[in-house]
Amino acid sequence: MLFENTQSTRLQQSDDAAVCLASMDIEHTVMRLSNVEIHQVHLSNLIEKSEFDDLYQAFGIVQADDVRQSHFSRKLDYFMGRLAARYALKKYNHAGFNVLKGAYGEPIFPEHIQGSISHVNDRQDYIAICAVQNILENQLYMGIDIELYKHQELLIHQAENIDVFLDQEEQLKIAILKLRHQDNIAIELVIFSAKESIIKAVFNKYKIITDFKSIHFQQFSVHELYFKVKKTPGDLHFFTVKVTYFQKHQQIITIACI
Repeated sequence: MLFENTQSTRLQQSDDAAVCLASMDIEHTVMRLSNVEIHQVHLSNLIEKSEFDDLYQAFGIVQADDVRQSHFSRKLDYFMGRLAARYALKKYNHAGFNVLKGAYGEPIFPEHIQGSISHVNDRQDYIAICAVQNILENQLYMGIDIELYKHQELLIHQAENIDVFLDQEEQLKIAILKLRHQDNIAIELVIFSAKESIIKAVFNKYKIITDFKSIHFQQFSVHELYFKVKKTPGDLHFFTVKVTYFQKHQQIITIACI
């Protein structure tokens, strides 16, 4: 597995945007995993709620209608995701492109470019990642997801959450895996994240919304997981998807390519 972590240059910004970035102390890094370039932005010192609309304006990022009417945490998640997309799109000469929301909440990237955005927060740290690439003939379609390692405990201690994204057969497989692996791998959280990545990749390729129960966990190994996936619950045919994952500090990031 190829993993590279480098500090990135800043976007070209207006004076107001540069002041906002400096005051917010946003860290931007570039990671490369399995030949996918992932841009991450991380905010640890939160701004005042009263300054938030000015932040969107300074960067020229358009809020979706439902985001504008949402709570502060959702607005900040959305901003961080779109800022990560700005960095990712710079390489493709689309640094000023506004990534809007589609009918199903999916990010709309420039024509001939596919991409994926994910964000996570614990009300102290706000993190977003974005990866984009050209749409080429025979190009695999991707989906990415990020989770905080600390959320593993929340996940496994609420049985109703487990039942939403794992069937009984999958839960049995995980129980056996946990007996075999004595290292501290958050298997449930990794699988949850992997399924989120697959859902995004399936939509990017087929424009179909699949669900957790149409994605069946099969195999777990170092940095890789394998799943059988149906496009829709009623589909009789499965296809196999490999998901790459890694843990960076206290984060888990997964990439699905189909």
